[in-house]
Amino acid sequence: MTATQKLVVELLLQGHDIEMYRNGPSRVRNENNEVVKVVNTRTVSAIRSLLRKEKSGLLVIDKNKVRQLNGNCIAKKMYKALSNGK
Repeated sequence: MTATQKLVVELLLQGHDIEMYRNGPSRVRNENNEVVKVVNTRTVSAIRSLLRKEKSGLLVIDKNKVRQLNGNCIAKKMYKALSNGK
């Protein structure tokens, strides 16, 4: 997992979402719809197995899939760290 993918997963675990575009890069947005990070579409497609699509068309992290991952996976380690920190 690259550094950008790790950052995107961490942002998604914090409650951000991804807005996909057909032409051009995808945007990670916070709850106020402000663009936090612009990422390449290939970055999003690499972590697509951890995402689910909402009715609004936005991509959010599927926490059930993260919980099913192996304990050595970076995404699960981030999830555990964030859930224990609350």
